[in-house]
Amino acid sequence: MLDMSFLGLGIGFWYMPITVLFIIFFRRRPLGLLDPLSMFLILRVAPMFSALLVLMINAPLTLYLLLFFLSATIFIFTLHTFSPKLRVEKCECSEESIKFFILVSIILLCIKIIILVGSVGSLPVFSDKGSDSFIDFNNDNKLGSTFLLGIANSDIVLFAFVLPIIKKLKWRACVFLTFLLSLILGLSGGKKASLLAILLAVALGEYLRVIFLANQKKFFLNRISIVIGIVVSIFWAAFTYAKTAGIETNHFDFDFGVVSSGLDFLLIQFAYPYFIFSSGELTEFFQGYKFDQFRYIFHSLLSPLGYPAFASSIGPAITEFQTGSFSENGITPTFIIEGYVLFGNLLPLYAFFVALALAKSRIALIHIRSLDYKIVLFSFFYPLLYTFPIDALLFAKMCYVSIFIFTLVVVPLKVLFYAKS
Repeated sequence: MLDMSFLGLGIGFWYMPITVLFIIFFRRRPLGLLDPLSMFLILRVAPMFSALLVLMINAPLTLYLLLFFLSATIFIFTLHTFSPKLRVEKCECSEESIKFFILVSIILLCIKIIILVGSVGSLPVFSDKGSDSFIDFNNDNKLGSTFLLGIANSDIVLFAFVLPIIKKLKWRACVFLTFLLSLILGLSGGKKASLLAILLAVALGEYLRVIFLANQKKFFLNRISIVIGIVVSIFWAAFTYAKTAGIETNHFDFDFGVVSSGLDFLLIQFAYPYFIFSSGELTEFFQGYKFDQFRYIFHSLLSPLGYPAFASSIGPAITEFQTGSFSENGITPTFIIEGYVLFGNLLPLYAFFVALALAKSRIALIHIRSLDYKIVLFSFFYPLLYTFPIDALLFAKMCYVSIFIFTLVVVPLKVLFYAKS
């Protein structure tokens, strides 16, 4: 197993200055501080570079560490280069568009309710296993959980966007009550970051309204609500993690006592894949892992048809390699491990492609002309984009569902709605 003794030297020591540097480096590119791009930089990229610095200072230089360094560097500069500063043209939101957004958000909420009512077993939020309980829920309700992943919090984004611009008080009160139900259902997954995800969804809806609509002011995102939301999210994450920790720590077989600070303890979850990759511990795993490269990204579609790309995805397969026992719960591979599995020493090229895809997709969403489609597509796909460099398989699964719902529900709904208007 990987020697973790040098972690006491402090991934947390580098985290804050690196986070500040990235916020400055990407200034005026995100929609705001709670934009998915900002959160991706703070929660994923900054820990990645903190881990890289700790390794460069304390660990011997290996081929894996060199690939990690090149890939991380190429990734961040590509993402920055192809993510231009935000420039948009504001417009007015018609009454028809307001009604359309309300209708779409309610339909998405109804789909969630139908899935949850028809699910097998208790909701993960009520389980004693913490966030790991979602694995059991997923196994018992594969199709339903896939649709929940694809819908994510898009209904919350739309509610947060449309609620402040509803003029009639009765309508606003009704939508507000529906919005509260949507927020409550957002916790049903019982994940550590579920409250934070809800906060980010509300923030995204707010940003979309303020940035793309004329004559708008912030409604949800005052300083007090942001602070309260972040604090409550941290307590929720700690509570859920406490229920999960007895299970999760068994998967990694290292002593948390070597972590010298609370920040180190929190960041190790994000940094761990980079440490084990750079150590060379997974060399035999990479040589023995069997998968179909052509079918890999389509696994979620082809597996039910009897054509899986692998027997076990990368995260659980690594856990089995380390511990000798299989579990559905494995490490998050990130584009570093996943990219090496797929392309070997061409990992830096994969990192370039992932960053370019993120940046170009974001630009494409911003430049959509139809306000109706722009806001709905933002609610579906914008948060989803930043799953790609973390877990491409999860991204693909969520993307398939989002495309399905948008194509077969949202587009026909818009056609029918405006035909009657």
